[in-house]
Amino acid sequence: MTLERLGSAATDWVAPELLQPVSKLVFLRGPMGAGKTTFVVKVAELLGTGDAASPSYALHSRYEGPRGSIDHFDLDRLSSVDELESTGFWDLIREAQENPRRFVMIEWAKRLDEFGVGSENAPWTRGFRVWSFDFSGPPEWKMACRLTSQPSPSGR
Repeated sequence: MTLERLGSAATDWVAPELLQPVSKLVFLRGPMGAGKTTFVVKVAELLGTGDAASPSYALHSRYEGPRGSIDHFDLDRLSSVDELESTGFWDLIREAQENPRRFVMIEWAKRLDEFGVGSENAPWTRGFRVWSFDFSGPPEWKMACRLTSQPSPSGR
């Protein structure tokens, strides 16, 4: 896969997700330079949100568009669960659970596990359609994705 194909993969993934009447929680894993932010930027373009970039210094950015919005977290520089709390992470998660047009995209998701709050099947992920994307960068540029959980048909 080339970096350009990574953008096409985002298109292939987003189109059917826009039809799902539930919020999306996306865990992005992979080394520096593997394509995580490129993927988020492409998803943002597809949602019509304008410019998206790595929120490394702010830890969180929000992109709003006519087809949906993204809460984009980059946890690489996060030093503690207290710092995660200071970003408003838990409030944003609760807010996103109620908005089916919301995508929460978390780069360096392994940090959540390191801080003991969990990812993928943790209790706080209920109510989301949860995806996990694993990236490997050059020279092979691979992306593997899997749906790890989704809300029960009865709702949250």
